[in-house]
Amino acid sequence: MASYFKLILDTLGPQNVAVIINEGVSITSSFLVDLAISTSDEDTTGYQMKVWGDIAEIQTEDEAAWQTYASSIQLALAAGDGVKKVYVKLRDDVLNESATVNATIEVNTTAPVITILSGPDISRVSYNAPKDVVNFSWRADIDVVEWKVCVVASETDAQNVGTVIPVTNGSENMQGTELVGNTAVASILKVKDMAAASSGDGEKIIKIFAKTASGVWSA
Repeated sequence: MASYFKLILDTLGPQNVAVIINEGVSITSSFLVDLAISTSDEDTTGYQMKVWGDIAEIQTEDEAAWQTYASSIQLALAAGDGVKKVYVKLRDDVLNESATVNATIEVNTTAPVITILSGPDISRVSYNAPKDVVNFSWRADIDVVEWKVCVVASETDAQNVGTVIPVTNGSENMQGTELVGNTAVASILKVKDMAAASSGDGEKIIKIFAKTASGVWSA
């Protein structure tokens, strides 16, 4: 039998630890998020981690329990809109701890509110000039990154069931991207374009939708 044994002294905690929320996007409308947690250590056998911050039920490091290290987890952020910060710390199989790292994301669940400012200047239309053109203006109350003017079947329809009015026959401002809140948009609707989106005579419901950077559409 041998008269000796060997020990490996390791006093270095996990290196280059990083955490990313939702692949690094800056804003979301959901409180359920995905965390990607990484370290440059090649072998993570026996590693553990702590996660805390602006998340449901675990706000401080003392409240966080050590759990088996995973490179990706899903968690629920604390209630309420605003910037949320999540902290992560790792420790290795001999309990050396890493530095604490963090990542932030903004939660914004506020939906834009659309207001018709003027018009429509006529309510009965046809293919005959000058009754083939409708003028109206509108605004969104907050900054948006996408907007569209649609024909819908019901006043309560959501954006995913509306048909965007094309501009083939000269309609203007039927669809767009970035728009600063409370900026008036003057739209011109040509009846032939409306008919392309919704054929046949009868009442047509024109509804404007807008979406925030966090992905929330107006009602």
